[in-house]
Formats: sequence, C-alpha cells, structure tokens
Amino acid sequence: MQAAKKHVSERFVVLKPRCSDEEKSERLVTTDVSTASSQGRIPGNGRVVTGKGGSSLPPTLCYNPVVTHTFRFQAGSASSNVAITCAEILQACGMIASAANTLRPIASSFKVHSVTLWPALSTSSVDAVSFEWAAAQQLAKDEVKGLILPEGQTLTKPLRFLPPPDSYAHFWQQSSSTNFMFITAPSGTVLDLHLSFTFAAAFGAPAAVTTAGAVVVGVLYYGYLDGVTTHIWGPPAALISQF
Repeated sequence: MQAAKKHVSERFVVLKPRCSDEEKSERLVTTDVSTASSQGRIPGNGRVVTGKGGSSLPPTLCYNPVVTHTFRFQAGSASSNVAITCAEILQACGMIASAANTLRPIASSFKVHSVTLWPALSTSSVDAVSFEWAAAQQLAKDEVKGLILPEGQTLTKPLRFLPPPDSYAHFWQQSSSTNFMFITAPSGTVLDLHLSFTFAAAFGAPAAVTTAGAVVVGVLYYGYLDGVTTHIWGPPAALISQF
C-alpha cells in the first residue's frame, strides 16, 4: 500500500499544467511571425470572442451609412416665406453629376435635429425673421408662434428651432415635393441645418435634378437649401454648387 501511494503521488508531481481555453484559441488564430516576416507582411493576432450562451449569430446591422452633419447656408438675397421641400433638403446633402445637365442625390432619407439662424442686419424689405415647420399642424394643437425683430436689430445670439415632438417634422422623411419648412430672413442671414441622413438603400436614389447650366460628370455638387428654382440659401463658397 505504501508503495502504491508513493507511486500515485509521483505521478501527480510530474504532470504539466494544462493550457487554458483562451491560450489555445490564441495559438490557433495567431499568424506565424517568421512566415509573415519572410513574406513582407505584419502578423495579425486575433482572439476568439467568448461569452455566455455558447455560439451566437451576427447581430442585426444597418448596411447603408447613416451620417449626422451640420450643413451651413447663407441667404444671398431676401428670403420671404421661402418653402423648403423634403427633396431639396436631400439635394443639399450632395449630388453626383451623371450627365451634362443632370445631378443625382446621394441621400434617400433624413431627420432634422435643429435649425439655427443668425439674422443679418436688415438691408432689404424683409425686416422680420420667422420660421415655420410646414407639417407641424398635422399632429400638434392649433397655435401660431412667431418672432418679429425690429429693423436694424442687433441680436448677438442665434435663433434655434427644434422640430416639435408631436409633428411629422420630428420623424424621418424621404424625398418628396412636400414642403418641410418656411424661412423668412434678411439677405446675409446664416443658417445651420443639423440633421442625419442615409445613403440610398431600400428606398433607392431620389429623382434626378435637371440643371440650367452644365455640370462636370462625376463631380460631387452641394445643392442650395431651397433648390434650383429660387436658389437663395446657398452653401459656403468653399463647396462646389450648381450656381
């Protein structure tokens, strides 16, 4: 019995510690450094993702990019109750020239987070600054709110407008000729449009825009906020636009 006990204890003494599952997985997915170096590549070390519940499937993923950005515009002339449509907002996010007089928007839907106005000193017949959400009355109570500034106003802070939570303006929109908002402001007023937009996917690309002048095929153009008809609210001069 004594000999047997001694033999058992000796067996356990000489056993080597076992590798953990993590060490095994690392060994399996680590590239041979000598082989990679000889081929002029850098080895990549990866780990097997572990967690509770065993194996898992890839999570749901939005395939098309969603971009959040603030676009800036400036009124080149007096803006008197100028209507901005859903299609024109998507055009302002960027369009690719596909023919000599054709621009195709790259965005298919958008969600406005805020509109900020820096009123300019009035030099035109448009002295007041006003802003309206075109679809606000469809889900909100019947009320009219406005702000009137005196001529020669000296506001040092901007006016910020948020889509009402109980209006269609608060939700995602797609390309359409439906009016989204109305803007009245003196010439020179600066407007920041903060929104999120998606690249075309399930909806497909919005309708093409026909330009009055020739555009260069393959070039990205930024549209005016109020479109090609009135084209008052233009993007910064550093960006390429139709006009």
